[in-house]
Amino acid sequence: DKPFDCSADSYKGGHVLEPRKGLFTNPILYFDFRSLYPSICVENDICYSEDGRILPPLMRHLIETRKSLEEEARHSPTVAIRRVCLKLLGNSIYGCLACRYSRFYSIGLAKAITLAGREALVATAHLIKKEFGYDAIYGDTDSLMISMPSTFGDQSALNALAQRIVDRVNTGYQYMELQFEGTITELALFSKKCYASIKNGVFEVKGLDMIKRGYAPCGVTVCDWILAKMFENLTQNSDTLRSIYAYTNEVAFPQITGLQLPLSDFIITTQLSKDPSKYTNVAGMYHMQAIANHASATKQRNAFKRGDFVYYVMTTSHGAMLVNATDSVIDYTLDIKWYLTHVTGMVDRLLSIYPAHKISSIFKESSAESDYLSFLPPSIKPRASKDPT
Repeated sequence: DKPFDCSADSYKGGHVLEPRKGLFTNPILYFDFRSLYPSICVENDICYSEDGRILPPLMRHLIETRKSLEEEARHSPTVAIRRVCLKLLGNSIYGCLACRYSRFYSIGLAKAITLAGREALVATAHLIKKEFGYDAIYGDTDSLMISMPSTFGDQSALNALAQRIVDRVNTGYQYMELQFEGTITELALFSKKCYASIKNGVFEVKGLDMIKRGYAPCGVTVCDWILAKMFENLTQNSDTLRSIYAYTNEVAFPQITGLQLPLSDFIITTQLSKDPSKYTNVAGMYHMQAIANHASATKQRNAFKRGDFVYYVMTTSHGAMLVNATDSVIDYTLDIKWYLTHVTGMVDRLLSIYPAHKISSIFKESSAESDYLSFLPPSIKPRASKDPT
C-alpha cells in the first residue's frame, strides 16, 4: 500500500505545439491521425515479442474492426457505441503499458509509443510548411490546425488541398493514417488545450473554465455570454470589449452582488478522484474543506468516497459548506466577495485573448469600484486606471 516513486516511470507524453494565441476568422484545416497510439504499434512493430506477433495484430484488429463499422454506425446507435468501445479498448492498451500496477506494464514500450507520436506530429507540421507553405498554429498529440489565407478559395478548394496534404503525408507511412477532419471557420485560441471554435458548422469548446467542474454556475453563465458575444464578430475587437465590459458592469456583477440569482447559481460541483483520506495536500481545495466541516459537525468521517459528487457553497462564517444539489435555501450567508473574485478570474482569463483588455475595465467607474477592487488578490488586482476601455 506504500506510494511508489513515480519519477522512475516519468517520461514525455504526447507533444503539444506552442499555440499561436489569438482570434482567427480565416479558414483553418483540422487534421488528426486515426487511432494514433494503436497505429504506432502496428507501424513500428512495438511489441513484447521480437517478431511483433502480440500487440501489432491485436491493435490492427481493433482499428480495422472499428473502421469497418463506420458506415453502419451512422444509422445504428448500438453500432456507434460498439465503435466507441473499440476505440477506448485500443487506447487503453497504451495506458496499461504505462501503468506500473498493470499486469501488462512495460515502460519501455510506452516510451517508444509516445516518442513515435511526438516525431510524427512535428514531422507532419514541418512537411506541410516545407512542401505546401502553410503554418501549423496549434497541434496536440495527434491533431494539427493549419492556417490558410482568408483569400484562399471556397470549401471545395480547401477540401482539395486537404486531400493533397493527407495523400502526401500518408505516403511516409505503411499503416499510420492522417485524416482531414474538417474546416474551422472561426477560432479563439487561448492557450495549450484551451480554445473555442466553429468546425464544420458546429461550435466546440475545449479546456475553458465554463466546461470544467469546480466553477460556480453564476460564473459559467457570465463566461457563456461573453464567449457568445466574442463569436458574434471576431474581427470587431474594440466594440466587442466595450459590450462585454458594459455587460459585466451593468448586468453580471450587480446580479451577483445583489443576490438576484437563484441559490443554484452559487452551488459549486466537483467530483472526488479518490477517497478523501488519500488527499495529502488539500490547500485551496474547497470541496475538501466542505467535507472536513461536515465531518466535524456530524462526526461522520467516511461519508464520502472516490467518485462521489460534492456540492458546496462559500460562506462568510465557515468557508466552504456542503449543500444538496437541489437546495433553494441555506442557513449560511454567502461570501459574495469570494464569488466576485472567483468570477473575476474566469472573466479575466477569457478576455486575456484581447491585447487591449484591462481587468480594471470589468468594474464600472463609480463608488462601487473600490468595493469591488478591495478584495481582489494581488495576482489579479489591476494597476490604477481611469480609462474604462
